[in-house]
Amino acid sequence: MILAGALAKAIHSFVVIALGLATALAC
Repeated sequence: MILAGALAKAIHSFVVIALGLATALAC
């Protein structure tokens, strides 16, 4: 389903951004 794919992509992007911020704050 396209909707499921879009949702998965949004969640993946959110996780990547969250990890990036956490790494930046940790450094």
